[in-house]
Amino acid sequence: MEKVVIEIARNSVHVTDLLFNLIGIPYIRKGIEIYLPGYILVVGPECAGWRSSISILIISILAGHLFLKKFGNKLLLVALAIPMIIIKNGMRIVVLYLISYFIDERFMEPGFIHRSVGYGMFTIVLIIMGLILWSLEKEELRESQNNHQS
Repeated sequence: MEKVVIEIARNSVHVTDLLFNLIGIPYIRKGIEIYLPGYILVVGPECAGWRSSISILIISILAGHLFLKKFGNKLLLVALAIPMIIIKNGMRIVVLYLISYFIDERFMEPGFIHRSVGYGMFTIVLIIMGLILWSLEKEELRESQNNHQS
């Protein structure tokens, strides 16, 4: 489990890197340390959001099992959850930095305010995964109807 969490955190650094570049925030990155105006972020295993990551994987497996018929679509749903988890973690890091820098630095401190950004990102990923599930389910239904008409 530790290796998975470290891998999620490591890949989250790459997403964070990309997002800071896209929005034009100046920074210097050395490994897992990101030097930003006003902050030094260290993206460690605790930034992997492992509880929400595992939850997203389990929900994807269960939802695929309950709502999808084709094994390939079930596998696709779970496979898409993995990059969504990494993107979610990278976005969470960037959002926390932006809120802390521009609004209130207490968002960087451990506690409910810090976790609340994670809850928001988790909700966004669940909505996106729900839309993917709905799309796959709709595709299966369409294929099933086409097969019955033939």
